[in-house]
Amino acid sequence: MKILAQIFFIAATIAAFVFYINPTYTLIQQKQAEFKRLDDANGKAMELRAKREQLTTTRNQISDVQLKNLFKFLPDGVENVRLIIDIQHIANIVLSQDIKGARVAGSAGKTTGGGAAVSADGKKYGSIALSFSVTTTYDQFIVFLQSLEDNLRLVDVSDISFGAADGDKYDFNVTLQTYWLK
Repeated sequence: MKILAQIFFIAATIAAFVFYINPTYTLIQQKQAEFKRLDDANGKAMELRAKREQLTTTRNQISDVQLKNLFKFLPDGVENVRLIIDIQHIANIVLSQDIKGARVAGSAGKTTGGGAAVSADGKKYGSIALSFSVTTTYDQFIVFLQSLEDNLRLVDVSDISFGAADGDKYDFNVTLQTYWLK
């Protein structure tokens, strides 16, 4: 009978281990792993909240005028019509005339979206070329180029060609490259 009791206790211990202790232990390990994962995620969320607060504080220190100038400097869309109007305005002030034959070449359209979109070429910005011509004197043209340089919109003069016109005036053909964020 003693042996039978020992076999019963051994069988009961094995059954308890197989049906209760091992599944409970496995469940506890899974819960601990999930708790660690959630704790790590909570830590990262706290870091992100602190970074967001820091960025919000920095953003609130930027005045509305500075923000407007920043978006004019590097807009988040092509805005080729706005660019033509700006250059037309500069030409009217400096040269007292309109630009002629404004043509836009390159990627068109406005890229929207909240994240930093990267195009097929791997750039986070796009560019577009604007060509136009003006007829003026050399000195006035230099003042016009300086006005373009002082303008808030980021433009690179990529090509200038000229030909003779009436008297001391020349026909200047200008190609600008401008950029926007994607």
